Amino acid sequence: MKICVVGAGAMGCLFGGYLAKSGHEVWLIARSQDHIDTLSERGLGIRYGSHSQRIAVNASCDPKDAGVCDVVIVMTKFPDTASALESAKSIIGPDTIMVTLQNGIGNVEIIGSYADPERVLFGVTTLGAIRLEPGEIEVTAGTHAKTYLWSEAGVETSALKEFLSALTESGFDAIAAPNAKEQVWRKLCINSCISVLTAIVGLKVGPLVELPSACSLIRNLVLEITAVATKEGVPLDPHQVYEELISESRGAADHTPSILIDVVSNRKTEIECLNGAIVEASAKHGISTPYHNAIASLIEAIEQSYDDRFSLPHSG
Repeated sequence: MKICVVGAGAMGCLFGGYLAKSGHEVWLIARSQDHIDTLSERGLGIRYGSHSQRIAVNASCDPKDAGVCDVVIVMTKFPDTASALESAKSIIGPDTIMVTLQNGIGNVEIIGSYADPERVLFGVTTLGAIRLEPGEIEVTAGTHAKTYLWSEAGVETSALKEFLSALTESGFDAIAAPNAKEQVWRKLCINSCISVLTAIVGLKVGPLVELPSACSLIRNLVLEITAVATKEGVPLDPHQVYEELISESRGAADHTPSILIDVVSNRKTEIECLNGAIVEASAKHGISTPYHNAIASLIEAIEQSYDDRFSLPHSG
């Protein structure tokens, strides 16, 4: 299959790299010219524990170089989804399978304007990776990691079976998941109730959940998001979700969420498809979500003040 990954960050490279290793023609698309040049000249470097390997891939800043593809995997951050797909529309043919494993909610609706529901696949993955330098990534969560996918049509389509087969043959533990929408909302709980707080407080997830004040805030955020999820057709028990979030955070205490990295790096975050999307959905259902509204506003304020952050003058 010819597969194009639009958004060749750490996770995009992880999927694209292993698909290329198994024999698929893979194109990695990214905006960074240094990243693309390194990928083109040296291949993709993947580190996992003590093991490292380098995999040959095609790479470009221009999606048009790939031509029409069998599969397009969208791995951009939410704010870039619409513009990235608009620039990549020439590679989307009438039979192209569109895949998203992005954070938050709202991406499927954008991708759905480029393909029929039978060819739009969505879900989540528990894999993790970070980019070390241009052309080099490290797998941070691989053992026992799974990837859950389902079709927007609501049934197990031929497109879903075909892409799951490609993932499985490439070494991924990929599963057809009729409950993928629930999986998406559960991951949204993690990102909107835990990850965003790490970006505000400046702590990794483990130390964060040991703070009683943070846990109180997390509990209120969970109460709001589960109420919205239920109205969206995904009934979630708030007590169970809260206990799972705390337990998972303690089990991955050293994890650094991408939104924390974004804030530390003075980059735009995905708050719009996280807490911002929850606030938008709550308004549709007439539910009050003051905690999520406050978190979204705080992150937006942080983004808007990157150039004016306070620091003490150097002495001496």
